[in-house]
Amino acid sequence: MNRRQRRAAAKASPPNQGMSLDEADIQFRLGNELRSQGRLEEAEARYRRSLALRPGDDDTLNNLGAILHRLGRQEEAAACFAGVLEIAPDHAEAHNNLANALQLQGRIDEAVVHYRRAIALKPGYGEAYSNLGSALQLLGDLDGAETAYARALALRPGLADAHSNLGTLYSLQARMGEAALCFEQALALRPDYPEAFNNLGNVLQWDGRLDLAVAAYERAARLRPNFAGAHMNLGMALLSAGQFERGWREYEWRWASEQFSHAMRRLPRPQWTGEAAEGRTILIHAEQGFGDTLQFCRLVPLVAARGLRVVLEVQRPLLRLLGRLAGVEAVIGHGDPLPDFDLHCPMLSLPAALGLTLDDIPAAPYLSPDPGDAARWRRRVEAEAKGAVTVGLVWAGSARMQSQELAAVDRRRSMAWERMAPLLDCPGVRFFCLQKDGPRPPAAAGMVDVMPECGDFAETAALLANLDLLISVDTAMVHLAGGLGRPVWVLNRFDSCWRWLRDRDDSPWYPSARLFRQPRAGDWDTVLGRVRATLERVAIHGEVPVGGPAGGGAACSALLPAEALFATALDHHCHGRLAEAVDFYRQVITRRPEEGTAYLNLGLAQLGLGRGEEAIQTFRWVVALSPERAEAQGCLGMALASRDRHGEALDAFAAALRLKPDFAEALNNRGKSLCALGRFGDAVADFRRAARLAPDSPEPRHNLAVAMRDLERQDLPAGP
Repeated sequence: MNRRQRRAAAKASPPNQGMSLDEADIQFRLGNELRSQGRLEEAEARYRRSLALRPGDDDTLNNLGAILHRLGRQEEAAACFAGVLEIAPDHAEAHNNLANALQLQGRIDEAVVHYRRAIALKPGYGEAYSNLGSALQLLGDLDGAETAYARALALRPGLADAHSNLGTLYSLQARMGEAALCFEQALALRPDYPEAFNNLGNVLQWDGRLDLAVAAYERAARLRPNFAGAHMNLGMALLSAGQFERGWREYEWRWASEQFSHAMRRLPRPQWTGEAAEGRTILIHAEQGFGDTLQFCRLVPLVAARGLRVVLEVQRPLLRLLGRLAGVEAVIGHGDPLPDFDLHCPMLSLPAALGLTLDDIPAAPYLSPDPGDAARWRRRVEAEAKGAVTVGLVWAGSARMQSQELAAVDRRRSMAWERMAPLLDCPGVRFFCLQKDGPRPPAAAGMVDVMPECGDFAETAALLANLDLLISVDTAMVHLAGGLGRPVWVLNRFDSCWRWLRDRDDSPWYPSARLFRQPRAGDWDTVLGRVRATLERVAIHGEVPVGGPAGGGAACSALLPAEALFATALDHHCHGRLAEAVDFYRQVITRRPEEGTAYLNLGLAQLGLGRGEEAIQTFRWVVALSPERAEAQGCLGMALASRDRHGEALDAFAAALRLKPDFAEALNNRGKSLCALGRFGDAVADFRRAARLAPDSPEPRHNLAVAMRDLERQDLPAGP
């Protein structure tokens, strides 16, 4: 028996069975026992002690590498496995283990070399075949991956990892039924397999079976409490089901997931989680795609309303558009030097910090184009339309090749422009190509191709504000149109994104949106047939239905002139039909973003409906658009006072009176806020002045009498 054989026999034999153990062997065996119990740090210490006593022992070094691999210390693990191979170049397990560590470091090509070497040394090595398939899948060689998984299962039919890995491959290929069978087989073999539960949850969520998906994700998270991917997926499933409170909380796990951990910002200030921080400066930074930024920037004014000074960091093509966003002190682009700030918050963490629910989503429009740009595009669109209905088309999103999973989603959400053919000959419609990337349609398609002239989202917003309708797959353009309040029809894939919820064709995020969802995976023909039929009704009857039957919004005549829309809004407003007035004022604003009176009236209607926070946001937009307009500051003060924010209201009234010193209504309203703060003497002065400026109005005189009475009571000495 040689030295290696003797050592192996000593390690394998139980104590007191005729084979003496030295201290190195004892430490090795203790390390194995601790490893089997999941006590990894203690096992590491034992293996290191064994190596100190017997340096260069390949089995101990291999086991130490396995511990470090499980602890996530891949560089150290790779160094251990490389050390094993220096001692024993034909150690098949070390080749496989080194490949695993390399793969987790993103060194996929090197990993493939070592997997193949492990298989050459040990042809029946099913685990190495399964791991090779995973690496080939990451390299995009899906056929090679499927062959490797098949070989693994031929060698080891009971290898749960191979079943689960094959299921992930089928998921990428949209073979969801086969994927589900693979995950179920993996779980039959290993009932405590968290990755398989997570993967099964993905298939169930794709199929719209949200309750079962939630249960699968919860099971995965119970089996491994720090499984960030399962928590994140659970969050998206809950959000799809409208369970926002828990959904946002679970979605915060994204920063520990493989998909997002590399993108986490390491900033020198704490993250804001909703605590009181009035007067402090917060950096709110975009974190994902253009569409995410456009959807969630609506929450920025709510942060500002809590008294924080907001610096917004966004993608550079959004700079000019979001510079017009209410509540922002400064907007900077990604890569610009950061100013001083006290707190920060990723943009998609704002819902959790604000406690956003399905019932209090800030309404659109919250974006607005530059009035000069909008006027220029109005002339251009009118010249091209020649009286026809104007419709923008988008048929594909970004390919997102940086991630196989995201690329697979894009293949499901996008289509070739030729698929739009059923729409293009619709009578009475002029189509505009709003597709930013990818091949351009030929001139024979009959579309007006204007996107080469749109250098940023502000320019595109000015164009969209002048189109009657956008028809688009699920891209950033949908969020831009929705944020502007423009009618938009979403060509929605079967496995709809969480933000569109389930079983509805309207959207609480965008009242102007209507969803046309595939009835089955890949079925664009049915979707485009429905769109064509609806579009014909639009062209013939001049009406664009906005939202779905459950959306609460009236069908809006998006093709009426802005003047007619404004007159309709005023009629509703004067007759107390405030919800209808709000709908029509929004349409006026999206047609004529420079129309400050429509903004003011919208805010007053919102105030009449008791929607004070929305009114505050609307009046802040008017102030941003027309800082010299005293009425805007006065209305802002009224809205703030309606929410008992009297200190802020006094600032707004003061601004109004600086612009218009004889503004009787602002004086009267400031007096009411002063009374609410117990400052009756100051209130009396305001009411007197308001009564002199507006002698025919009874309200200032009544308020004056009440304030004088309260002042007298305030001045009375306290009783014994």
